[in-house]
Amino acid sequence: MRSLAFALLLLLMAGAVAAAPSMNGYTGLLAVPTADSLRAGEVALGAYVLNQTAGRHTTYLGSFGASKGLEVGLTNVRFKAGPRETMLFAKYTFLSGEDGKTSVAAGIYDPTNEVESTAYFVASRSLKMRGTKAVNPRVHLGAGGGLLDGVFAGFSVDVGRALTAMVEFDGDKINGGARLYIMGMNLTAGWLDGLRRAVFGITHTAHLR
Repeated sequence: MRSLAFALLLLLMAGAVAAAPSMNGYTGLLAVPTADSLRAGEVALGAYVLNQTAGRHTTYLGSFGASKGLEVGLTNVRFKAGPRETMLFAKYTFLSGEDGKTSVAAGIYDPTNEVESTAYFVASRSLKMRGTKAVNPRVHLGAGGGLLDGVFAGFSVDVGRALTAMVEFDGDKINGGARLYIMGMNLTAGWLDGLRRAVFGITHTAHLR
């Protein structure tokens, strides 16, 4: 009975699925970008914590929808065994994918090469899957340098109104996780590097104008 009551409470507090920042700041899945961008006037703030062999490191992020299709932002990464680094990023969605069409975007992460400069190009498309309760299944495919290391891909699906399940290939390893949208917050949990490293994140997106 308590479990049922808790589940109903979560449903009441849950919000609608929306684009959210990845662990690298830009809108995306876990590590890879999608072709989505923040809407004009939206601002996103949050943090991700990554557990790895060398220790835990924390990423603080902020991004802003500067105009239609254009998001800009920065991440501040505190490494457990190293210095704190600040990276800028920008992404522009020049095809929005309305009416079931493919969304296309290009972006740059860390253009000043504080850690590893990464330029990329990515396309996202919704699939039509009949006979299933899955909502808005989407595929994401792109190519980039630096952290993305060549061709990358991802698949995401909304489960109900407030949960997104995702799996991705970041150019080197397979990652998987889920994102819950609740009380205006985006709560993300997943596994990186072939399910060897855990990552947790919390972000909030609001509209300023």
